[in-house]
Amino acid sequence: RVALASQHEVHIFRLPEGDLTPGEPPQLVLTHVLKLDRGYTVSTIMFSDEDNSRHLGVAIGPESGRPGEEYVVRVWSCETAGSLSPPEDDPRPAELKQKEGFVSSLDDHKAVVRRMATNKTYLLTADAAGECKLWQKSRAFAKRGTALLHAGGVSDLAVDRFFAYSVGTEDRRICAWALPDLSPILAVPVDIPGELLAGLTGSCPRAEPSQPAPSDVPATASTPAASSMTRQPAQLARVNLLRRPPSRWAGWQGSGRGPKAPRGSLFAAGVLREGCEVAGAGAGVLMEWSLGDKPCCQSVQIAHDSPIVALVYGPYDNGPLISADSKGVFRVWESLLDRGLCFMQQIELACPAN
Repeated sequence: RVALASQHEVHIFRLPEGDLTPGEPPQLVLTHVLKLDRGYTVSTIMFSDEDNSRHLGVAIGPESGRPGEEYVVRVWSCETAGSLSPPEDDPRPAELKQKEGFVSSLDDHKAVVRRMATNKTYLLTADAAGECKLWQKSRAFAKRGTALLHAGGVSDLAVDRFFAYSVGTEDRRICAWALPDLSPILAVPVDIPGELLAGLTGSCPRAEPSQPAPSDVPATASTPAASSMTRQPAQLARVNLLRRPPSRWAGWQGSGRGPKAPRGSLFAAGVLREGCEVAGAGAGVLMEWSLGDKPCCQSVQIAHDSPIVALVYGPYDNGPLISADSKGVFRVWESLLDRGLCFMQQIELACPAN
């Protein structure tokens, strides 16, 4: 299935069965339509399971966007009778109602829900105030944890089996949090030295696992490389996207006992600040971070001349990584052990991507 949303409507489509014809668009079948009541808007959507599209989570809030009002995430089933009928029957799409027919309603946010992330066990929701909530799907979406991840808001959220990952809207820090209590594990300042962006020799940014600060938010790690980096003007205006590879490429272990710290790769996209000599303001920066005992930036480069608006990993365990910018340019990347992220292919759309 494919789900698309505007500010006031959500459409769910069924993909055709069998192999798709290269170069031809698939014949999508509209199966569900959700139209919000007047005065409400959609802020984000996500299928609530990582391996299927049976349920869709929709974040809903008032158009005013004022803190303290009612902000909810509601989960609807996508498996109604009409959605399972053969395409030749041409069924009418099922009409979903904002205040009825949903499987679950997550009602505890006091600000606009901006991001969602899911793994086999939990659904995570993060709002504009920087607060994240963790819901256990097997217990009727019972709330299992709450934490303030970033005081200035959360730009993006990712999750694997044992850890959640977030990046702040204002602080430009990538943080890792243990599941299910969302206790802080590490914080990585993402201020990239200019010589790295220019492809010149330079020390990669590093950070060490940090101890929780009194506010339960991880403190920025203090290492020689990180300290030298903070003395330079920040090269990034913001970090807006995170992607964590699945399975063994994300450092998962076969035993039920979770690791003390995340390992493997974490991909991030950022936006170049004004006044940077490497490229124009707003250029899309692509980074590969290596996690572990001493997390560091493995590779960084100017990947697009406009902000990256989508970052996807897969469909295989080893990639590829696909980035898309606001001008409709898609680029495919392969991660090599000795060279980092390498450009492989480019696809351009006739119209800009949003």
